[in-house]
Amino acid sequence: MLRADWLRSTSFRNGSRYAIFFLLAVLAIFATTYQAVRHDMRTLAYASVSKDAQGLLTEYNSSGLPALKEATDERVAQTQGYDEVYALTDLAGNVIAGNILNLPLSNGESEVVVHLSPELLRQGEVQGLAIGKKMILKDAKLFVGRDAFQMDETLEILFTYFSVGALITSVLALFLGLVMGRSSAQRIEAISRSTSSIVATGLKERIPLSGTGDEFDRLSSDINIMLDRIQDLMEGIRQISDDIAHELRTPLSRLRQNLEGVLAKRSPNLKIYRQTVQNAIAESENIMGIFSALLRIAQIESGARRSHFKQVNISEIFRDIEEMYRPVIEDAGLLSETNIQEGLLSNGDRELLIQLFSNLIENAIRYIPRGATITLSATSKSENIVAIIADNGPGIPVEEHAKVLRRLYRSEKGRTTQGYGLGLSLVAAIANLHNAKLSLHDNRPGLKVEIIMQKHQVLKQERI
Repeated sequence: MLRADWLRSTSFRNGSRYAIFFLLAVLAIFATTYQAVRHDMRTLAYASVSKDAQGLLTEYNSSGLPALKEATDERVAQTQGYDEVYALTDLAGNVIAGNILNLPLSNGESEVVVHLSPELLRQGEVQGLAIGKKMILKDAKLFVGRDAFQMDETLEILFTYFSVGALITSVLALFLGLVMGRSSAQRIEAISRSTSSIVATGLKERIPLSGTGDEFDRLSSDINIMLDRIQDLMEGIRQISDDIAHELRTPLSRLRQNLEGVLAKRSPNLKIYRQTVQNAIAESENIMGIFSALLRIAQIESGARRSHFKQVNISEIFRDIEEMYRPVIEDAGLLSETNIQEGLLSNGDRELLIQLFSNLIENAIRYIPRGATITLSATSKSENIVAIIADNGPGIPVEEHAKVLRRLYRSEKGRTTQGYGLGLSLVAAIANLHNAKLSLHDNRPGLKVEIIMQKHQVLKQERI
């Protein structure tokens, strides 16, 4: 993939989005943590100030201003550096005790700028920031505070670390996003190359699977299944073309020979011409019958009738078919057995299902000898309906079970009877339309056709 194409690819955009998302997530975490730490540090500082101030007020209330000055001096002597700040002044603002040179203007708890005494000055400083509490007494003013510089320094270090961490996280997120995107792009590119190769080789190749079972493998597997289906359809079309050419060659040849024979005789006998025309009409009707059957199968396979599916009673369909064909079976010298369970409901086209089962019974009547038995069975098995039409006649060789479902295919036994070789193809098309599983089995002797369809099947309507 070219660099410009890569930068415009969905993988690159997704990788960039992931990086931005992680950056925003880190910033949100940092902002929340920073505010929580800042709040906790100031809460602890104010709690310490309040406790210290309460102790000084106790001294003042018990022994007056001299005791307060003494207690303040003791605290100043005990503090190290600028951790704790105190200021005791008279009402005029003159400093009586403490280690700062001024009182803040506001009363109560606040974060204020204070001027430090010379011994507390840091290099380059003339003032500092303190968190404290100012109180107005009867004859004095008192400020008790804690150094805010260290807290701000700690927060600044925290900010720096978080900024570096956010930068590293963003770079890693971008890198990982691009790597993951690149990997996805390579898989997609591999699929694209495979599909191009498949088109060039005539659907012979398939998309290779990585074996990971991920979404790309599932997509490749679905595409391979689709290609298998397309190849089957194309092979079916080629087979149909060959079969049509083969089946139509004989009637068309007879039609031409009859017409050429009449022209060669040059007979004025009108009866000969009439017979020739009748034969030509019969041959053309035979040809039209083949095309009509093929068109009906194509219409069924298109799925157009699926939108008209309704709930149908398979049990009633079998009862009606058994009643309808009973006289025909008896006239053919055959026997019949039935095993029909009541209340078998499914979704489908009643007319097509009747045609499906009728074709199977007519095939059995046509090919089995007198005295043989035709069995009709419709039972429930788990969530499915199992419909079986079986006989104990000569059957169909196992190797031809798949072939007889093809259009225009006729076994050697079937070529001695009239027909187009489309009956079982129509049965297969109707079964596929209903998402039913059609299978042929050796009944030993005879043939057993089994159709499995879902009970109360809910099918999505397809757009045609």
